[in-house]
This record gives sequence, C-alpha cells and structure tokens, in this order.
Amino acid sequence: MADNRETKKEMFLNILEKKNYNISKTCKAINIERKTYYNWRKDDAVFDADCEALFQADVDDSEERLKLLRMGVPKTGVGGEFIGWKVKPHFGALVTHLKAKAKDRGYGDSIEIKNPHEALKGKTDEEIQALVLENNSKINDLLDDDSLDIKKEESE
Repeated sequence: MADNRETKKEMFLNILEKKNYNISKTCKAINIERKTYYNWRKDDAVFDADCEALFQADVDDSEERLKLLRMGVPKTGVGGEFIGWKVKPHFGALVTHLKAKAKDRGYGDSIEIKNPHEALKGKTDEEIQALVLENNSKINDLLDDDSLDIKKEESE
C-alpha cells in the first residue's frame, strides 16, 4: 500500500503542472480525495517541499511574464534606435509590479503610517480637532471629485 501511495504522490507531482496547478483537477486525475493531498503534505516533508517548489516555479513564471508585459516590446530602426512599440507596456502590469515591489515608495493598496502619534505630539485638543476637520474636508473633496474613481458609500 505504501508503494501505491508513493506512486500516486509521484503521479500527482508529474500531473500538477499539466493541470495548471489546480489541486482539485490533479487529485481527480489520480483518483484521490483533496483531503488526501493535504494529509500527504502534512505528513511527508519531502512531498510538501516538492509541491512548494512547483508552486514557487509557477510564481516565478508569472513574474517573468509580468515583467515582459510591463516592459513591452520596442520597435527599433536599422541603427538600433527606438522608433516605437511593437507591443506597448501594459499599464496594469506596471501597477501590479509597483504595488508588490515598491510599497516603500508609496505604491500599494494601503498606506503605512510608521508612527501615527508623532504628528500629534505637543498638539492641543483644539489643534488635533482642527487637523481632523481639515483631513475630513480633504477626504470629502476627493469623494466629490468626479474625475476620480472613488465611490462614496450611501448612508442609511
């Protein structure tokens, strides 16, 4: 029975990429339950590492493709000078890359405030209240700006 299990594990690893890293489809292809796959990963460190290596290789491949999309394909003249684009850089790929790799430069889906109390040190309650009102005003101005794609929540 252990030999059959090891054979199935090898089959799983060989089929996983062909099934586009879809665990359910890979399990179905070798006739095992999805729970069995997770038990194998939990109980067999080598199988777990092999699976993780395959998933990381898939991420590496995606990163390579994202790089190609964000770079575009330049069109060059006979002297090698840039004359235009065969394929323009993909804006979404650029944004995705910056969100993942340049958070420290202000890109990303959130803003990290390293020390939120520093700006309030030494301020009176009235000064803090004025800052809050000023920020609320700025937020409302942004929400009212039709050129931005920000949806204002309806209050009940």
